[in-house]
Amino acid sequence: MTPKPVAKWFTLPVFTRKPRFWLGATPIGFYEKSDTLFLTTIGNGVFPTDNAHGAVHRLVRRGLTQGYQPGATAIANLRRPVFVAYGDLNKDGHEDVVACEFGNETGQLAWFENSGRGSYQKRILNERPGAISAVMKVLFTWKIKES
Repeated sequence: MTPKPVAKWFTLPVFTRKPRFWLGATPIGFYEKSDTLFLTTIGNGVFPTDNAHGAVHRLVRRGLTQGYQPGATAIANLRRPVFVAYGDLNKDGHEDVVACEFGNETGQLAWFENSGRGSYQKRILNERPGAISAVMKVLFTWKIKES
């Protein structure tokens, strides 16, 4: 039996004047940052698949408009991303992305290093499926000055 497709219209009544727009994939999470909204889509439905139809979409606020408008896709071809975390992993001042891709038989934990120019360099942290959540922690190094 083939599962029924999930609705892929995303409604942003608070963010945009347009009541909705077509994503083409099922949204699973979002992250808001000043004038940008990052929207993660899992692909075609929520059922396990090895197809790389997931993505992180960038929605932007332009000028003095009240809402967000669709922008470029930040990260494409994700294999069923179930969780995405944001933070500056390499302390270069640009926010990176860690994606938990949990397909059916494939998947991985990947770090997408932000170039600072709107693109991301993919670095695989673990090539096996199974990661369903990621937490970024700041670790401090304390230097004690001797007197």
